[in-house]
Amino acid sequence: MFYFWVISKYMQTWRRFFDVTVLLTLLGIIIGVAVMIVAMASFSGFQETLQQALIEVIGDVSIYKQGGKIDNIEALEKEVEPYMGDAEGAMRFLSQESLFASKGKISAVLVQGVDKETAYKVLNMEGRKVSGQISWALKDEIPAAFIGKDLLAKMNLKVGDTFRI
Repeated sequence: MFYFWVISKYMQTWRRFFDVTVLLTLLGIIIGVAVMIVAMASFSGFQETLQQALIEVIGDVSIYKQGGKIDNIEALEKEVEPYMGDAEGAMRFLSQESLFASKGKISAVLVQGVDKETAYKVLNMEGRKVSGQISWALKDEIPAAFIGKDLLAKMNLKVGDTFRI
């Protein structure tokens, strides 16, 4: 009942209804809603881009065993296979914290070893490459390694340089 009394009070005089304070308040609400719509739309695009980038790098699902390697990987793959749905593939990998040394500099890194036969099906390696070529070939009996651009810049390396892990 109170609401109807307030509405009828303001509706009696149109001049008072369209007062400067009311117009500024309405304008503020309109601008606030517009800003929220734009912010949510841009964040939605950012969220989709970030999600796609993460999926390209680490995949949809990762299965880890705490404290070591998975003993019977074939049995685990058969157990998980019915749940894969439209997944492009599965890939075994090794993840280990380590130290990276080159040219007198040392940095803590997370080393991830991947299965080269299935890496192309699961990871978007070509799309994530910044420079050089993707080659798994041994160079002087040293295995290939792919490092991120931030570590590359931090350690002042270029394609073809050698380093220790």
